[in-house]
Amino acid sequence: MAVTDAAVLFQACRKRIERATAYSKELSDSWGAIANEHFYRITANVDTDGSGAIKATRVNPIPPDFMFKLGELFYQLRASLDSAVYASAVLESGCEPPPKHESLAFPIVLDPLKYPKKQARELGDLSNERRRIVQSIQPFVVDDPVMPQLAFERRALGILNRWARVDRHRRLHVVGSWVGRFAPKFRLPEGVEVQSFRAIESGFLEDVSILATFVLSNWNPAHAKHVYTNPNLKIEIALDEKPTPASPEDSFGNRLRAMMIVCHRIVDSMERGEFVR
Repeated sequence: MAVTDAAVLFQACRKRIERATAYSKELSDSWGAIANEHFYRITANVDTDGSGAIKATRVNPIPPDFMFKLGELFYQLRASLDSAVYASAVLESGCEPPPKHESLAFPIVLDPLKYPKKQARELGDLSNERRRIVQSIQPFVVDDPVMPQLAFERRALGILNRWARVDRHRRLHVVGSWVGRFAPKFRLPEGVEVQSFRAIESGFLEDVSILATFVLSNWNPAHAKHVYTNPNLKIEIALDEKPTPASPEDSFGNRLRAMMIVCHRIVDSMERGEFVR
C-alpha cells in the first residue's frame, strides 16, 4: 500500500509523546497533592551532651501506580522514536510495511565504536539525511557550541534508553529524595544556641535516614521539652537508578523535561528530513 502523507505517518509518534506527557502531569499532580508527612516522619533527638540528629523515617510506601505510570511514560517516549524511524521508512519507500520493517528501530548508543553496526541493522534503507539526524543526537556526540542545550538532551536520551530497558525487566525503584529543599529551623530555650550543624550530603532517603547532625551549646537535659524544629523539608520524586544526579539542576523533573524535548525534536526532524534546531 502506498503511503505518502507525512502528517498522518508521524501522528502516532506524537500521540505517544502526548500520552507520556499526560502521565508526567498525573505523576506531578499526585505527588504535589500528598504531604511529605505521608511518606516520612521527621524527628529531632538531642542527647544529654547537646549533640543531636534530625531523622526521617518512612511511614508509608510510594503508591504502586507511581511505578506503573513511570514505566509507561518511558515506554511511550522510547516507542515514539522507534515509530519515527518506521514512519520515515514508510514515507521514503511509499510502502506499508516498508522494506526490512522487522528490524527497524531508533538506535541509541553510548559507545561511538558500536554505532555503525547498530545503525546498519536498525535504520534499514533510510536516506543519508535521516541517518545523519539519528547520529547527530546520539549521547556520544561532542557538545555543540551553537546549541549547548543539546548536550543535556543527548544525555537525557541516553538515560531514557537505559531506564526504559530496565523497566522492561523489573520495576524501577521509585524513592523520595530530600535534595529538593532542606533548611531546618530551631526554636530553642533562652541561652541555648546551635553551636554546629551539618546536613548530610545529597542522596536518596532510605527507610531510616539521618538528614543532619548538630550540637547545641549551654545544653541541659531539662531543656528537652522546650526544643522544637521545623525541618522545612521538600521531598521530590526520584529514581534510585543510575546515573545519579550530576548537580542540583540534574533533577528528575529536569531530566523528564529534557527527554520530552529531545523526543519532540527527533520526531520533527525525522518528519522534515532535516535536523530541527
